[in-house]
Amino acid sequence: MATGSLDTSCRLLDINIGKCRHVFRGHVDSVVSVNFQPNGNLLATASADKTLSIWDPRMALCIQTFYGH
Repeated sequence: MATGSLDTSCRLLDINIGKCRHVFRGHVDSVVSVNFQPNGNLLATASADKTLSIWDPRMALCIQTFYGH
């Protein structure tokens, strides 16, 4: 499960153990939307800073950021 937050982060939660696995940082305003690719290999976050970032959830790395959305 993934959550977006007003603190500008996205968190990947392991619901089996009830703990946070990764914190994704890179936005400068609230994360307002989070979505997994159907196979779970990519995570997209959209922010009030008008950016959309694509993440590799296994590596906790930002693959690409799109500006002006």
